[in-house]
Amino acid sequence: MIPAAFSVLLLFVSSAAVAAPLPSVRELFVNAPNEIIPIFSTKTGKHLTTEERAKLITLEDKKNAYLEVAGSADTDIFGGGQMTLFKTKSGSFLIGWHVDSNGDGTEAIQMFRKDGDKWTDVTNEALPKITAAMVDQQVWEKDPAFKKKGTKLSDCASGTYAYKLPRHGTTIEVFVSSDCYNGPRLVLWRLKFDGERFALQH
Repeated sequence: MIPAAFSVLLLFVSSAAVAAPLPSVRELFVNAPNEIIPIFSTKTGKHLTTEERAKLITLEDKKNAYLEVAGSADTDIFGGGQMTLFKTKSGSFLIGWHVDSNGDGTEAIQMFRKDGDKWTDVTNEALPKITAAMVDQQVWEKDPAFKKKGTKLSDCASGTYAYKLPRHGTTIEVFVSSDCYNGPRLVLWRLKFDGERFALQH
């Protein structure tokens, strides 16, 4: 039988772990491994140092564990990005990292877990898979006029959709981002976080 005092201690330790504060998103960004967030200098061809990365930060919201960064004339193809943290049910956290598009492709988003110095890409586990067929169908349902044209967004050569990490809350937006679409901002799905992973919501 577990002594009452020990049970109270276990409860306290468990509660403390769940209530542990999130780490500094600034520190995560500037110290992220180069293979996780590769940002090169055009002048030297080398990865940016932590000090050089820090200069790219344009917005830091400590309260909401949210960060925005912008590329410079010396960051090669890196145009910028956003990072935010999602606290899990277990008391750990997911690192959301979104890179702004520099070409015609879909903007990139990744989810990481961090254990000590080790970063693990858990994007496929945390985010639902979105196919081209799903996007085409959703665009047609959301915008019948686009469907009437008989155009598929996935056939366009100028992008399809993009992600928007939340500065407030825990819901990621998936919206149309293509030169083939000229209508108002169209949100295809909202990805709602349940404490472990994200689910599609229409």
